[in-house]
Amino acid sequence: NKHFLDKVPMFIGADASALMIINQFLTHVVVTPGEFLVRSGEISEAMFFVIAGDLKVFNGEGEMVAELIEGSVVGEVGMLLNTPAVSDVQAKTTCDLLQLTRQDFGSIVEVFPAFKGKLVSRAEKLYGKDWDKWQ
Repeated sequence: NKHFLDKVPMFIGADASALMIINQFLTHVVVTPGEFLVRSGEISEAMFFVIAGDLKVFNGEGEMVAELIEGSVVGEVGMLLNTPAVSDVQAKTTCDLLQLTRQDFGSIVEVFPAFKGKLVSRAEKLYGKDWDKWQ
């Protein structure tokens, strides 16, 4: 997993000890084509890092608005804010993912506080400065 984490933008620049700590909490998950990873209206109990495969993101009207590929992160904003997802995310192909649960996220932040800051920065870049007011 460490070699994969080196490629994830939010982990670039993290030292080896931080990556080792994060890696201890990650669980490998496989989803098959057509399986939903995130459903609109549900609160995410985990975030996912895409190792391989393609995922489709659908808006509330059922229109595909994005495709996620290797290195993408799914479910991080809902997990940070404890707020329902605004999109459905469905596997287009068989996907290998690394899962980080909400509880394990809390454990990581205790020893690597910058991790939460990286997620907040990512959310601001993707969704704008008011991303945390979605609740």
